[in-house]
Amino acid sequence: MEDSFIVHGADIDPSAYGLSDSRFEKTHIIKNKDDNGYCQNLITICKHEKIDFIAPGAEATNRILCRNQDMFKNNNIFPLVNSQTVFDVCSNKVKCNNFLASNGLPSVESIFVSKDSKLDSFAKFPCVVKPSSDSGGSNMVFLAENLQEAQFFVSYLAARGLEACVQEYIVSTEEFTVGVLSAPDGTVISSIALRRNLNSKLSRSLSYGNRVLSSGWSQGRIEAFPFICKQAEEIASALGSTWALNIQGRVRNSEFIPFEINPRHSGTSYFRALSGVNEIIIGLEYLKSNNIKAIQSRTEIRPATYSRILTERVVFDGDVCQ
Repeated sequence: MEDSFIVHGADIDPSAYGLSDSRFEKTHIIKNKDDNGYCQNLITICKHEKIDFIAPGAEATNRILCRNQDMFKNNNIFPLVNSQTVFDVCSNKVKCNNFLASNGLPSVESIFVSKDSKLDSFAKFPCVVKPSSDSGGSNMVFLAENLQEAQFFVSYLAARGLEACVQEYIVSTEEFTVGVLSAPDGTVISSIALRRNLNSKLSRSLSYGNRVLSSGWSQGRIEAFPFICKQAEEIASALGSTWALNIQGRVRNSEFIPFEINPRHSGTSYFRALSGVNEIIIGLEYLKSNNIKAIQSRTEIRPATYSRILTERVVFDGDVCQ
């Protein structure tokens, strides 16, 4: 592994793809799913394997580690997660958009709609209807052209126990996903943007006419986008971000407008590493040196187009380490 870091993998699902990835030194199956059992099991693994840092991949893992990070720190294990304060703001779509607006940053109009309330006060159509908390990978995200459709989707989410955020749809196909990495003291370490390719079927969860909703499978062009990255860094600083932040937004009238902010490493982190900006390695090196100049060479981007494919793989019985 890069720079002498020894990397282990772990998952609660024995069939998880990564458990048989040969690039891991060793992989582990976590047998407990409740918060306390999950954390205790993970701490036991870390102590046995002498693991110092944990980098969560999935949204659910990030949420658990964020809530329980003191438990790990008390065992001299450092979870690579953002602060609970940042997580609380970003995990609620309406709260996050209101935060941006109150700090003079570009934002989309959005409202929270409970299962018993009506949408009469919202007039920005078309609009996006999605769970008010993180839906993960564009799951349960809908596009409504009018009030009647929006109310239907709100009721649809309510019937499934989900409260809705109704958000104006930004009519633009110039969409970016931006990673901003900040140190625990709030210092911005790096930022990198990918302009999403929304022409690929894999990149879209919905499209018709001039409407398109992106999927959870980002792909596209990585290069220096200074205007986009500058604004993303301003957002990270305003939030007081203390680790990874992934900001998704569109450009309208030459302005980058965020519509989703997730306080975690994203699915495009691997693309960023391929481009020369390995955020986890950069973050670990910064924690070791506490000196941005010492890692500047690690933030140089190799401009290119980054694409995803579906591929087949066979995992034979016995190939998964435990």
